[in-house]
Amino acid sequence: MCAVSLFCVTMKPDIFIINPNISYRNKLKGYLELGGYERVFADDSIDSACEGFGGCIVLAQGGNIRYSDILEASGEGTRFILTYSDGGFSQADVGLAKSARCVLDGDFEYLLKLVNEECESFFGETSTSPAVDIVRDTLDGLGFNPAHKGYTYLIFAAKISRGEMITKDVYPDIAKKYKTTAGAVERSIRSATSFAWSNRGFGRFNRYIDWNSAKCPTNSELLLAINTKLRLSRMCEDDAKPALSY
Repeated sequence: MCAVSLFCVTMKPDIFIINPNISYRNKLKGYLELGGYERVFADDSIDSACEGFGGCIVLAQGGNIRYSDILEASGEGTRFILTYSDGGFSQADVGLAKSARCVLDGDFEYLLKLVNEECESFFGETSTSPAVDIVRDTLDGLGFNPAHKGYTYLIFAAKISRGEMITKDVYPDIAKKYKTTAGAVERSIRSATSFAWSNRGFGRFNRYIDWNSAKCPTNSELLLAINTKLRLSRMCEDDAKPALSY
């Protein structure tokens, strides 16, 4: 696993820099790459790059992007950081602040700090316990994209659920931790699962969680399968422990 700051993820999110100044965006691209981000892309407009959005961080110049642009380009797990060099944003930018992080344009070190914060908040998981490692390895094997919010939600769900009704108990707990809604949690997990299923399909799901249906599992079915795998792993660990002698 690779490390970003003080947390662990299996893959860092893509970074998109949208800025009309080619010199600025290329210099920022190089700085972020030196900061440990391997997949950084730079372009002059959101229209030319929005097909790549989804599970990524977008650094864009605030004066050249509209709220409708964000809505259209907000793929699963996308985070926006909008920079302003004029001391603030206009009335037209109020909507942007609700869906993006709007900041004064600082030096590259400051922007890297913001990217790290967004990465830690939405694409990382601070725990590195054996249970989290098992869930992480399972999701990776199934073909989940670690940049999707649903990936992070599933890891947290596996940590807190013990067979409860997922909609009643687990979604609200996840939503509280990540400052979102239960409905958004449900959709993110479903979207991340559909992504993995469409890319890996039955074979991987059968191999990693003993899934025997030709249909993609529901959120509840997936979480139950992951929890079952965790319980079996704990049982194997207990069996492997040497017996105490008195």
